[in-house]
Amino acid sequence: MFNMKKARVFATGSLWSLLVYMLYSTEEEIKRTHYFFVDTGIYESVRKNFNCHVFPTIEWEKKPWPLRRLLQPLVRFYYQLRYPYLFNADIYGIDQGLFCQSIIAWHNYTLIEDGIGDYFVSREPNIRKYEKIKRILFGNIEGHNFGNNSQCKKIILTQEPTNDFLKSKGEQIDIKELWNSSSVSKQKLILDKLNVTESDMVELRSRDTILLTQPIAEDKFVSEEEKIAIYRKLIDGIDENSLIIKIHPRERTDYKKYFPNTLVFNKRVPMQLFVILGLKYKKAITISSTSVTSFGDDIEIVFAGNEIHPGILKGLGHVELKNR
Repeated sequence: MFNMKKARVFATGSLWSLLVYMLYSTEEEIKRTHYFFVDTGIYESVRKNFNCHVFPTIEWEKKPWPLRRLLQPLVRFYYQLRYPYLFNADIYGIDQGLFCQSIIAWHNYTLIEDGIGDYFVSREPNIRKYEKIKRILFGNIEGHNFGNNSQCKKIILTQEPTNDFLKSKGEQIDIKELWNSSSVSKQKLILDKLNVTESDMVELRSRDTILLTQPIAEDKFVSEEEKIAIYRKLIDGIDENSLIIKIHPRERTDYKKYFPNTLVFNKRVPMQLFVILGLKYKKAITISSTSVTSFGDDIEIVFAGNEIHPGILKGLGHVELKNR
């Protein structure tokens, strides 16, 4: 009997979820997946390594809000008709935003963790005004994302579940163990997809202090000049020749211009890749990136906090490290 394998689909705007998905999947599954990427989250330097569809979110956001809301119900049907294999597919990804939700549509799916926020978002039932009408027009997921709907059958987690909801749907994985147990060819495939080379590895192991930056100027919390001044203060007294600056994927700052003796790692990769590669540092510095916790306990952490600037505090609120 003829047996056609179900299509495998992954939709995301997050480099972290992309890395988790590739670690969770087999080499063959990575290669045969149909990828759908948000243009503002997965950058062209990474997208070019995949056979993918790119969501036009930048152009979409330029449309007036009433027009977008009017067109929104049609977007789901557009993608379902354009890519009919979605009707019989194993769907993975994040469920935030119109375009990812349009790929999922009314199908069941597996949610891939998108970051630390997945563990602390409210899991209380959200019953909206005109709920039934909104579900008909916009689907079951809008207003019920992060897996808070009946279509989400499983959530892939890299940390301990923090509530009963995650315990009921979560499957916890150990990303470092998945990496170490992967074949050499799968490891090379993942690194190639993320543009990480052997020479990168040599450079990243050559220094002992790492600064994790954040898109605080891009998000308009501070000016570019204020941003540089903040980082100058954070690394004051540190030998630049021992420092790596790991930029956030959404940043556009030319750090080499301001810190010429540092190693600026500006490839668009999630910080957690450093951890699974076994990169170790004596000190990690950040304003408020909770990614520093991924390095474990055997490291000195300088966590300045968003109180370092009133604009950052207003934009991001108070953030503190857990279990340190």
